[in-house]
Amino acid sequence: MVVVVALDDHPLILEAYTAILSNRSDMTFAGGFTDGKDLLAFLAKSPCDVLILDMHLKHGETGLMWCRMLQKQHPQLKILGVSAFDEFKMIKTFLCAGGTGYILKSAPPKIFTEAILAVGQGKEYLQKELKEILLEQKLKNRSSNDMPPILTSREREVLELIVAGRTTQEIADQLHLSPHTIESHRNNIMSKLNVNNVASMVREAIHKDLVYS
Repeated sequence: MVVVVALDDHPLILEAYTAILSNRSDMTFAGGFTDGKDLLAFLAKSPCDVLILDMHLKHGETGLMWCRMLQKQHPQLKILGVSAFDEFKMIKTFLCAGGTGYILKSAPPKIFTEAILAVGQGKEYLQKELKEILLEQKLKNRSSNDMPPILTSREREVLELIVAGRTTQEIADQLHLSPHTIESHRNNIMSKLNVNNVASMVREAIHKDLVYS
């Protein structure tokens, strides 16, 4: 039995998940959440197998940010990303961040449940249309200048939050670090990206697929 939870800022989507999964004998829908903090509180008490994660959340939060955070706090949790968009950058970055599967919100229920079962078994799952997009992009030659710089896991966390519009103090509070430490990470990131201001840093990070915005 695969135990499933979901994080999506649209209650109607969560109701749809409940309707689709309620009569399944091979999986159970443990709960849907519109706020990540509520999800974290639930997971602390009730371990689950699969998280259905919306890639675009409210208040500037991203599915990528939550994916990275949950991979650290609940490494056993398999994450299925769902989105209305099929951009190559988003899909690739999500999978690199630890996501196990990815489908579109337009996918039929059969594909949706198939993806959950596959991800629940630890198998990477991509909707057919998305596999074609990834293959097409991989076949395109990219110059060595487009290769992304190597960032530490902490630098990636800080970068994600900067792109999400968080202030230095907000980032420090969320990561339980001092503002000075956050500024140090920010300066290191700018140095690696060869830029001298935050706007250029965000632009370069998106261009080099380090984040998705």
